[in-house]
Amino acid sequence: MDMRNRLFPDELLKGFRGHIRFHNNLRDSEDTCAALNHGRKLGEAKFMLRPDSFVKLISNHTGTSIHDLVCRHSVWPFTACMRRVSGAAEIEAYIETPYGRTDLMRKTRQYAWTCIDCQREDLAFWGETFWRRSHQLPGQMWCQKHGTALAKTSLGHIDVGPPDHFDAYFPEEVDAKELQTHSKVTEFASLCADILDGGLTFSPSVCAERIVRQAEKMGLGTNLKECADGILRQVPLVYPKAWLADLDRRYPNIQGGQRGGASTFLEGKNELAGAQLVMLLALAVFETASEALLELRRTDKSDETQAESYV
Repeated sequence: MDMRNRLFPDELLKGFRGHIRFHNNLRDSEDTCAALNHGRKLGEAKFMLRPDSFVKLISNHTGTSIHDLVCRHSVWPFTACMRRVSGAAEIEAYIETPYGRTDLMRKTRQYAWTCIDCQREDLAFWGETFWRRSHQLPGQMWCQKHGTALAKTSLGHIDVGPPDHFDAYFPEEVDAKELQTHSKVTEFASLCADILDGGLTFSPSVCAERIVRQAEKMGLGTNLKECADGILRQVPLVYPKAWLADLDRRYPNIQGGQRGGASTFLEGKNELAGAQLVMLLALAVFETASEALLELRRTDKSDETQAESYV
């Protein structure tokens, strides 16, 4: 089988699966895993009782621990930061469950994003291009290394092959250069990157309580419902609407009928709120990413849970 024995820095694990599929002309992701499992024929993926997961297979092939593959080569540290799965053994056990296997490959954006400058450098240095996990963070519209706008293409292309083999385009509805000077967008990008790189975890109930408390300090309300409504009104006021729509098409009207679980989260009734929504609401009331992190992760003696890091 034609495949590298290591992943490149910041390479997306799901993209590496696409790399294997592309270079071996495999039909789909199931056939890719089938080909990697010893003693299995192509097309048999659905009939195996307990096939090894892709991450376990790649761990065995590259000698990289499952913990490092998950924490350094997927966006899972961000998407799972509200689920409080921590520690190498706990992460490895979770990723091997049916839900964990799906969770690891869960999408974070509506499209796949790539940097054309990164592609040029990768071709010159590595001899091939690859999908970077940092480019797939929610709301990220420019490359942190080059400062240039990211281009987008179909989300499914990540699972098919390297980014330079697909047409990508710069979205007309948003201006990456303009967004780089928008304080809330840059703070959101910084906050998401800190969570991804630091493996930070949060308590949903603590986050909701701290966000509402800050809203009350700002004078957005005097009780829970007033504060929740005030926070939702802030969202389309402090963020560009086109950028919000890229995150989730419901967000520009989040203060109206398209709340997407935001109200129930702020009222302490939704423990399953995703990281993207929670951090979006946090920066609607906190000025900076550092201030938001300080408050959302600060542990009072009365708190039952303590935020921690698993990287």
